[in-house]
Amino acid sequence: DGRELGPERLRVEGLTLPGAFRDISFTVHRGEVVTLAGLVGAGRTEIAQAIFGIVPAESGRLWIDGAEVGVRTVEVVRADPGALTELSSSPGSRSPSGSGRGRRRGAPG
Repeated sequence: DGRELGPERLRVEGLTLPGAFRDISFTVHRGEVVTLAGLVGAGRTEIAQAIFGIVPAESGRLWIDGAEVGVRTVEVVRADPGALTELSSSPGSRSPSGSGRGRRRGAPG
């Protein structure tokens, strides 16, 4: 539809929690919708919990609005408690391809 994506809001690189997931990387821009999909036990909940600092990841890097935050603390929650909900519920949200499918790099382990 020709609309440009907004600025980067969330970047995740190499997020790993042994036994749950490994090497998860993605970016989310304002207006973009990202969905974590998979079967029960695929690691969706654990990824979200690691991003919010509820369950500390063993490794990886996170940025919110360009500022790096720690993956082993609750810094993400302190930085923006509604980041994922806000990012996914923006009016006029769309996937980068316009097809309803987001990009996926890294696979639950």
